[in-house]
Amino acid sequence: MPTMTGFRHAPVSKGLIFATAGASILSQAARASRRTQLVPAALTHGLVFRSPAELLFGTLVLYYFRLLERESGPSKFGAFAAVSASLAAALQWAAQRSGLGLPPCPSGPYGLIFACFVQYYFQVPASNKMVVLGWRLSDKVFMYLLGVQLLLSAGRASLLAGGTGLVAGLLYRFNVLGIKRLRFPAVIRRLFANTFGALLGSSDAPSAAPAPAARAAAGTGPAAAGPRRGGGGAAAAAGGGGDGGGAAAASAPHLPAPSSEAVEQLVAMGFGESESVRALQLTNNDLQQAIGLLLNA
Repeated sequence: MPTMTGFRHAPVSKGLIFATAGASILSQAARASRRTQLVPAALTHGLVFRSPAELLFGTLVLYYFRLLERESGPSKFGAFAAVSASLAAALQWAAQRSGLGLPPCPSGPYGLIFACFVQYYFQVPASNKMVVLGWRLSDKVFMYLLGVQLLLSAGRASLLAGGTGLVAGLLYRFNVLGIKRLRFPAVIRRLFANTFGALLGSSDAPSAAPAPAARAAAGTGPAAAGPRRGGGGAAAAAGGGGDGGGAAAASAPHLPAPSSEAVEQLVAMGFGESESVRALQLTNNDLQQAIGLLLNA
């Protein structure tokens, strides 16, 4: 079953990954050649990973978390990214000035990444289960292992950076002081759309229209609209339209019609209509299982 790839419906994630990767590569190259840093110091701490290993794991995690943006929408996810990163930075600043002798946090978007882990835990359902050494685990465990790798990459310093991100993510998740209502001002959204919007927008072609069989199963196609004048539709429904039509009717799977509300919800998350219909049919209209099937297709 085809599903979405790349950065379709995820322009904020695309911008974050390109900015982080570009700034990190430029900074590491300048440091290796002992030349002047090309990345402004004001951006270094929030974007630049210190080592290629951290850059690899960090961008991989950010790329996977584009699913959160597809689920909530670019505007809401962009506000979440700004709020959580700012909260994590404020918590790091307070911790390092608390007099406890804590080490400085490593550079890189640790706060945002671990705030995303909180949303990932609550929002993204597990799609597969496995048993390893008697432990029943879900496929989400691999993302958590990547998170542990980042969390321990710099000892106490990365633990502090990741911990502030987790706290920021929990504050956002439970809407402390109503921070979920925060959005970018309209003038900033328009400015961003008119400057970087074309660059970060998806170039993927729109999803193909659902096949006639899928539209009929969803109750939206011509077959679901009732017989045509002259009895042609009724004859086709009864299998009397010739040998070819009878064979197609005999081989068509008897799948349940998907809920239109569930189809609309999956389409709003960024999946194609035809693949959403099919996933709901295969999972007997179980929305969570359909999401897992689409994500792993």
